[in-house]
Order: sequence, then structure tokens, then C-alpha cells
Amino acid sequence: IIEYASLLTTHCLLLTTYYLLLTTYYLLLTTYYLLLTTYYLLLTTYYLLLTTYYLLLIAKKVSQLIDVPNPLTPVQIAEINAHFDAIEAILATAKLVITPAQSRSMVKVSVSRRGLIADVDLNLVGLYPQFMPASITVAEYRNDIAYKDQLSSLFTNAKDQSNGIQILLKSSNNNLMTKTTRILDSNRAVAPYHPLILQKLDDLSNKYFNSKPGKKKTTGFKIIMSGIIVISNVIPQKPFTNKGGTVLSILNVGGNINDTILFNSFTGKKLPDGWNNIVVTNLSADSGGSFDVFISH
Repeated sequence: IIEYASLLTTHCLLLTTYYLLLTTYYLLLTTYYLLLTTYYLLLTTYYLLLTTYYLLLIAKKVSQLIDVPNPLTPVQIAEINAHFDAIEAILATAKLVITPAQSRSMVKVSVSRRGLIADVDLNLVGLYPQFMPASITVAEYRNDIAYKDQLSSLFTNAKDQSNGIQILLKSSNNNLMTKTTRILDSNRAVAPYHPLILQKLDDLSNKYFNSKPGKKKTTGFKIIMSGIIVISNVIPQKPFTNKGGTVLSILNVGGNINDTILFNSFTGKKLPDGWNNIVVTNLSADSGGSFDVFISH
């Protein structure tokens, strides 16, 4: 009986040890899955932060419409052009033809030299007119100074007006191209269901974004929604062209994330030197995209 009780006790101890080990195993297994879950949560958080970062980059880089409160009317533009015509007619009477030799030998008058002219007029011409060269009179010299000042004022006014018109033109080009891009994006969204629109978009891509005939051809790629593609043997200093309706981000493999380049739909530019291996990311979670890049085969 004692021996049986001893064996039973041993059996119970072994069984208890087994269940303790089994419990420890499940605790370790649970800890592993908790750590794995934490890892995936951290990974998800990382991609959410990365997506937020890219969205912020897009918000900074995507073209925006510029508000123009008081655009020039056609009547105003016609009136300005009429004034320009009148100005041109006046300038034509004083038109001066400079020969190449005169252009090469022409004295460049810096700010300090303009100060020298003013000081000579004040301290020498004004105080000692009797020592003027025989070929130059005081009246002539001062008339030249007054004429130069008037031309300088005229040039400044014309430059200010030119700068004002240039700003209006740049804003107009920006707004027009932004609207054009939105039209392309809108048509790209329905293109899969309208073969004629798809063909028109392909024709536009081939006309404005693909390489010219006779040049080295690009290689076309498609990328799924939120997809990532690593491409090797890329030829740098050649255009990368986004042919789809999504925003793509490009980064050199092993490069600094701050060097990331964003490509809006239907845009392209040359890749930096040294970018032989690139990572292409589709930032759209709703639709796939496509792009062309030069590859050395």
C-alpha cells in the first residue's frame, strides 16, 4: 500500500509538473502572440504615419488654384495693348542700333559709378566749371544726367509693369494647368468603362509624356492600389512619367526619405543622378496606376 501510495504521489507530482509546463508553454505562446500583435500594431502605426507624411507632402506639392480677385477684363487688356502700341510708336522714333563693337566696348555703370557721376557734378562741375573740357559744356553734362535719370525712371516703371503682368501670367498658367490636371484625373476615373476616353488618354500620354520617335523607348509598368514596386537597372537623368490617375512616390533604394519625389497624375521629370534602383509606391488606396521609366536591358 505504501509503495502504491508513493507511486501515486510521484504520478501526481509528474502530472502536476506536466500541467505546470503546459501552462508555462501556453503563457509563453500567449506572450509570443501578444508581442506579434504589438509588432503588427506598431507596423500599422508606422505605415499610417508614413501615409500621413506623404499626404502632407502631397498637400504641399500638389498644385493649388490661386485666387485672382480682380482679373483683367478683355476690354482692359485691349486698352493696355493700345497704350503699348502708342509707346512703341514713340520709342521707334528714338530707336538706336548698337554695333557689336560698340556693345563690347560699352562701359558698364555700376551703383558706385552712378554715385561717382553725382559727386563729380556736385564737387567739380558745380564748383569749378572753368576746368571743364573744351568739348563738354556744363549745360550738356547736366542735360545728360537729367536724361539718364528720366530713362532710369521710365525703365523702372516699365519693369514694374512687366513684373505685374508676369505674375498675372504665371497665376493664369498655374490655374489653367491645375484645372487641366483635374480634367485628366476625372476622365481617367471613367476611362476603364469608356474605351474611346481611354484611347484619347493614351494618345495624350504618347504625345506629351513618352519619348520622341527614334529615341530609346521606355518600359511601362502597372502598379496596384497601395502597391510598392522595386525596379532595378533604371537609367538616371531620364524621365520618369506617371501615366495614371494616382499619385506616385519615388525613392532611390537606400536613400533618405526626405529625397522622396512625388509625381502627380500625368506628370514627369528626370530622375536624379545615381538613382539606378528605385522604389515606386502608389499612394492611392482606391485605384491602380501606371508609369513609364527608362530601363537598361
